[in-house]
Amino acid sequence: MRTLSTRAPPDNLMTAVPPTSFAQTPTTTTPFARGMAFTAYFLLLGALPSLGTGAVLGLVIAYARRDGASPLIRSHHRFQIRIFWISVALIVAALALGASAWIDAWRQPFVPHHFHQIPRAPDAQTIAYHPDEPAAFYSWDYRSPGRSPHPRAVLESYAAMATILVAGLWSIVTPLWGMLRLASGRPIGHSAS
Repeated sequence: MRTLSTRAPPDNLMTAVPPTSFAQTPTTTTPFARGMAFTAYFLLLGALPSLGTGAVLGLVIAYARRDGASPLIRSHHRFQIRIFWISVALIVAALALGASAWIDAWRQPFVPHHFHQIPRAPDAQTIAYHPDEPAAFYSWDYRSPGRSPHPRAVLESYAAMATILVAGLWSIVTPLWGMLRLASGRPIGHSAS
């Protein structure tokens, strides 16, 4: 019969076994990790209807789950973080362009339309009554000179609208593309590390 020894093992056995760490990266993808990556993509996709709230929640999931994920899921979480920050940069650029266009448009002084400054035209489209001269009617056409915006303001407003369009397309197309890659089990980028 064998007796159990209560002596401690030698020191060389204690150091030969590596300590267990919870921070080790798993090599396989669990269904829960994959489901969380899909959830983050769905939240990013719902950024427009939720006015950004879904995108912020998706970003929180991506940051929280990134370090402990498998290489495949980690690449998708990095892509989700990239989607969010590029969308924010595009929206900030569009807001800056819009604000600059608004400032440039209002920098030009306002010229009011008075009836005496309105050119009378035989092919008038509108007839107006002037209160100072009740017996006289004045007519003008819509081609009358008025306040026109500064050309730079027009260019900046078109650039702002184009940037908003690109941001909207980016926030719809990239999460869909990421979901397709995740559904097929492929990482985002050149390597999954």
